Formats: sequence, structure tokens, C-alpha cells
Amino acid sequence: ESGVVSEKVYVDEVDMPFRPNFHPEHEDGLHSDLEIFIRGLPKACAERDLWEHLYRLGATDVKEILLLRRQKVSKGMAYVVFNRHDHAVMAKHKLHGSPTSSIPCGPDEQGMILARFSESERCINGRSCVYGTDMVGLLLGTRGKCMEQVKDASGLRKVLLTGRSMRSFGQVDEDPRLHMVVYYEVSEVENVTKAISVWGEQLGSVHREIVDKAGKGKGRGTMPPPYFPMGMDSPPMFGKGGPPFFDGKGPPMGMPPPGMGPPGMMGPPGFGPPGMLPPPGMLGGP
Repeated sequence: ESGVVSEKVYVDEVDMPFRPNFHPEHEDGLHSDLEIFIRGLPKACAERDLWEHLYRLGATDVKEILLLRRQKVSKGMAYVVFNRHDHAVMAKHKLHGSPTSSIPCGPDEQGMILARFSESERCINGRSCVYGTDMVGLLLGTRGKCMEQVKDASGLRKVLLTGRSMRSFGQVDEDPRLHMVVYYEVSEVENVTKAISVWGEQLGSVHREIVDKAGKGKGRGTMPPPYFPMGMDSPPMFGKGGPPFFDGKGPPMGMPPPGMGPPGMMGPPGFGPPGMLPPPGMLGGP
């Protein structure tokens, strides 16, 4: 269609105020958790910069890095897949709460890096994930009604949900991660933000349902504490894709940088231990 463009929106880009915390799995995940999602990266950070930083942290067993971009400009977000679960755990712990400027790749940027296990991976893994339920089916709804709701509420021209093992639903691309493909006129780009908000509300309903069922069954689901919206690059106190990345060169050598930032620095739910409140100034927001 003339004037219509398409864009990918990954499930991890949406707000997750109700992402469940599970004991003990929430902290170090399951052995099937091999992918982490990172946000708060410097805008100048390229795949190689992130890979070198991970190597300095000791998380050397990187299989793939996907840096999220919009019109060739970094969103400051990335997926990182590891071959080993323990390296994914190490990277998550050491990255989370560290300053954005800890990744040397250009001018220093204020902010904080947030890292958690990939919601996409858990959705795609089906009932074998930590949630123990079919997330994709819940997010699609009967005959794809949830995506129709996103389209109607946002004003987008078309919305498809796709990812690995979803060939029977709409268009399928080679990207295995759970994502929407949204279509809109160039002048309607703000509708993408609306769609992300609506999808976040749907995901929140699914998360609340999981917690409710867990409470009635195994009794391990807990609601997370409040947090600042993911739409913010960093809490107020800090101010303001591609194929597997390897070029055949050996990784840089060096010792891991000290620590991961000031003690007690916590991010939103799903990014750290339950029961911990964010720093002052992070509560509330739109």
C-alpha cells in the first residue's frame, strides 16, 4: 500500500508492571532461560561494544546479540543469547543497575542499565517456561482477537503477532522472538506508541492471571513492587536488529569492572529481587 510502512515491536519493549516474581526461579531463572533483555544502553553502543563489555564482565559465552533499532537508530535496547544459563545469569546480575556510561562507546550518557530474562523467550518456550502456561495463546486471544483490539484501539492499519512456531498466524518472518509487526502511514507514527500501551495492558492482564492462578495452586506467585514506566530511559534521579555478531576476531582481554553500581539501586519488577522498592523519585509517573 502506498505510504504504508511496517515496524517490529518486541514484547520486551512494553511496560510490565505486573510481571510475576516467582520463588526461587524469579532470581536466576530456569536452565531454559538463555536470553536476557537489556535497556538503557548508550545510543552509540554497537553490537561489538556490548559484546566486548560482556566479555570484560566474564560473560563470554555469547551466542547472539540483537540490537533494536528504529529507522537505523538504536533504541538503546538489545537481546543477548548465551549458550550457557550461568553466563546469562552472570550478565544479568552484573549489568543490572550499572550506569549507562560503564559501556565505553562514545560520549558519556546519564542513565542506568536494566537487565532481565527475556519475556520473549519465556513466551515462545510455552508451558515449559517459568510461568507454566501458554503465553502466546493468551496474547493472541481466540482467533487473534487481542491483536484486533490493538489495531482498533491504536488506529494502526494492520497488526500481526509472530515469532517462532507461529506459522499459522498471519505473516511470518525469520525473527524467532515474539513481536508485533505493525503497519501505519508515515504521518501516523504516534499510533505505534498507542499500540505498545494497549499491548502492555493485555500483557499485564495475562501476568495478573498467572499470579492469581499460582496463588491458588502452588502459592509461589507474588505481585511485584511499583516501578517507573519503561517509557522513561532512566529514573528521575539519573536525569536524562541484526544477525549473530561475530567478526572472527578474538575477544578483548581484561578484568571485569568493579561492582555493578551503588548498593540498593533497583529497577522495575522482573529486573531484580521482589519486595525491594525503587529509589526515591522512581515511584508513580504516567
